[in-house]
Amino acid sequence: MRALAEYLHETGCSISGSDSGTCPQSFADKGWSVQQGHSAEEIDDTTDLVIFSPAIPEDNPARIATVERGLPILSYIDVLAAMSEEAETFCVAGTHGKSTTAAMLAHLMDDANDRCGAVIGAESILRAASGWCGDSDRLVLESCEYRKHFLQLNANHAIITGIERDHLDCYPELSDSIEAFAEFTAKIPKDGKLIIPSDSEAVWQTIRQTPAHVITFGVDCPADWQAKELRIDSSGTSFQLFHHAKHWGQVKLSIPGRHNIANALAAIALAAELGTPVSRLIDRASTFAGIGRRLEVIAQNEKYVLLDDYAHHPTAVRTVLETIRQTYPNRRIRCLFQPHQISRTEKLFDDFVESLQLADDLIIPPVFAAREGDQMRAVECSLHLAAECHSRGVPALAVGSLDQIVSTMETTASIGDIILTVGAGDIHRIHHELIGRLFRHSESGRTAG
Repeated sequence: MRALAEYLHETGCSISGSDSGTCPQSFADKGWSVQQGHSAEEIDDTTDLVIFSPAIPEDNPARIATVERGLPILSYIDVLAAMSEEAETFCVAGTHGKSTTAAMLAHLMDDANDRCGAVIGAESILRAASGWCGDSDRLVLESCEYRKHFLQLNANHAIITGIERDHLDCYPELSDSIEAFAEFTAKIPKDGKLIIPSDSEAVWQTIRQTPAHVITFGVDCPADWQAKELRIDSSGTSFQLFHHAKHWGQVKLSIPGRHNIANALAAIALAAELGTPVSRLIDRASTFAGIGRRLEVIAQNEKYVLLDDYAHHPTAVRTVLETIRQTYPNRRIRCLFQPHQISRTEKLFDDFVESLQLADDLIIPPVFAAREGDQMRAVECSLHLAAECHSRGVPALAVGSLDQIVSTMETTASIGDIILTVGAGDIHRIHHELIGRLFRHSESGRTAG
């Protein structure tokens, strides 16, 4: 919703709105009127159109007031669908890496005279924004499969980063997700490009009916576009880029991890297939600074490094922890993990336990229940997760609130610790307190991001 608001703001729209939580100061800095909490009064005579998130129910007072006043009302996905009809649209879909890949693709396709528009579910660090209006008719959209929303989009070209079980309230089985993605790929036109990972059997099952030209990418595996000779360590991340038998050179990234090599490779593949010179793409890739909440360095000094990541699926959690091990060898990883959604945590419970074994110790607050709202069950679920991780050999503590995490870390943090907040809920809100308590005694402490 923030990304869409930023995009519309750049087109000249006047933006106002509300949220159940506290809104960032950056909203006020843009001149937006944004209130905490929803009410009928926010829908006034200056309102021409109301756009709502799928998380907002029909009995929301602002939605009710909109209907009573007879004003146009559209969902977030309705607006994206309309935008995609008016632009050459590049959709980035998949279980993991959508935001990074979409932001990278928009960055790669920019040039001095032709900026590509985008609506992405995370903040571009370079732009300090999640959405922006381009100078051309090209538009990059992060395209989520939740409730089959991405089927409403008009995708001229697409990337699928991979498919795993997720959104279990919509797709109880992997086969349900595959079916939805198959519908998505079937809608891409025959002059469109579809970029897929060569090593994903689930994705291969989705392309049988697509008329699009399918191009594969692979990290250390056979594909049309390949990344070989990977280097991932504290000095940086890089790989050698190949297209079929041709070697194009070394790609250097400022964002760490094997998963980001895959994200970059997918974005490079699509941009190159659409005619952008590969040499230019290699240069542009090195200047991509990443997106917020994706192994973002929040603060660091000679004692601690505070990192933040949005990971909320077992595979993503494992990938984040593996990347930290490679980037900061021989450092203790203190993982402050907030599970996201009770249904996901319960149904993928064993996978979460396995992934979290890569941390040195854990602090787990109640599940961020999002649309589910059962706080007692959220607490019990986190208690169970902490107990099972502890029984498997990783010290784990379940706490009742985010505030307890801060107080626990203040008394237990040791010099050299890597402190990782991870989850798609509101755990990032503790960063200010953590910095204040852990970094206050060091003059060399600095914040980043």
